[in-house]
Amino acid sequence: MNLVKNKYFLFALIILGGAFLFFQGKNIYQRYFNNFKTDSNGLIYKFNYGDESQEGQYGAGHMMLINYLLTSPNGDTIINSFAADTATIAPYPSADNNVLMAALRKMTSKSQMELLVNTDSMKRQFANHINLKNHDKLMQMPNGKYAKFLIRVTAVLNPDKYEVFANKKRFYRISAEASAIDSYCDSLSEEYLLHPDAHYRYHTNVATTNDTLKIGDEVAFELLITKFNGITHMSTALERKKYKTVLGQANHPLRAFQVLPLHMKVGEDVTFVVPSYLAYDAAGSYGVAPYEPLVIRIFDLEKL
Repeated sequence: MNLVKNKYFLFALIILGGAFLFFQGKNIYQRYFNNFKTDSNGLIYKFNYGDESQEGQYGAGHMMLINYLLTSPNGDTIINSFAADTATIAPYPSADNNVLMAALRKMTSKSQMELLVNTDSMKRQFANHINLKNHDKLMQMPNGKYAKFLIRVTAVLNPDKYEVFANKKRFYRISAEASAIDSYCDSLSEEYLLHPDAHYRYHTNVATTNDTLKIGDEVAFELLITKFNGITHMSTALERKKYKTVLGQANHPLRAFQVLPLHMKVGEDVTFVVPSYLAYDAAGSYGVAPYEPLVIRIFDLEKL
């Protein structure tokens, strides 16, 4: 009888223990995944706010304004685009090529999603992207864990609305550049005149009555390029040789070198304060931010 009772007792104990482990395991799972859901393709995600997109709601030509934050399993920040002044502009993905594309295809305007991504998968995907910011930090994430993306989509714009958005953004950027150039020139002791067509400011340090130049002329000159804070970006004095070029090349990486000598005479010394379209424009350069105006002095200009 005692043996029977013990069997029932052991059986009940096993049932209770199993139930405890089941619910405890479920609680641990819920605490870790915090109400995330998994779709048929294995995407682990949840919406903090906003709606999930419907099939065919967006397509080719739509553009997304997004911000994102990537944190490692231990909570370290890997990438944070929320720190930027503006959202990242990206085309609406045409296919679920990776987990990020699949996540973006689920999102709509004014939505925010949390996405869990296996660290092994991420490290394989970005192993060769050595120029990615914080690449080393990303590759040092522990294996077999989950990193978290926080993604916010401010808007998904059709081609017409995106054109309006892009034009407004371009107008605000150009206005901000012009204001920065005006403020910089106003802080200088010399007068910097405004070129009516090319929209740069300039001061002639040494004038001549020599010949002007034309497109196709081969020229050489000394130059000094500085940022508004006085830091030198490029100097022929440091390189100990003049800069040589043929004027009017459309594909030159620094447009100023093709345009500015056309507004000078041989032998002149002129300092220009140029907007970014004459400098590195959206691409920027080492030490020069995208859309950053520059100060360019060209002197000892000669025709070869």
